[in-house]
Amino acid sequence: MAREDSLSCKYGYTLPKDPTCNLLCSWTATDPSTYLIRGKTYLDDRKKIKAKGTLMEMVGADWLRSDKREDDLGGRPGGIVQKYAAKGGPEFFFIVNIQVDLLLESGEYFLSDQTNQTKKWQEKQEKQAAKVTETKRKREEAFL
Repeated sequence: MAREDSLSCKYGYTLPKDPTCNLLCSWTATDPSTYLIRGKTYLDDRKKIKAKGTLMEMVGADWLRSDKREDDLGGRPGGIVQKYAAKGGPEFFFIVNIQVDLLLESGEYFLSDQTNQTKKWQEKQEKQAAKVTETKRKREEAFL
């Protein structure tokens, strides 16, 4: 019996998320603080700091068995990206496609939460507009 047949993996399906790491053929996101990154003062002190968050969130993983190259994972009918696209949201995906051997491929899907980024940008713009309005008001009062 081949190794891949002895595991309870279903090739061609999205793997389940398992934060406990108890399931075979599953995935989980890593705590960002386990990564050391260059901080603002790195060029001066050469010290790295713990990451506080991620730029993108991992939202899924596929394990594929195919007799041909699978180049368009985002366009696969019924795939993770297509499910998000059906909802009509503004999400942006970054897909890592790794060909393990001639028959096996792994696909990891990372999602940029544009909604949160857009909301933060809008809040910043509103604060800036309020500050400009207050500055104008104070300037006008000073000239009266």
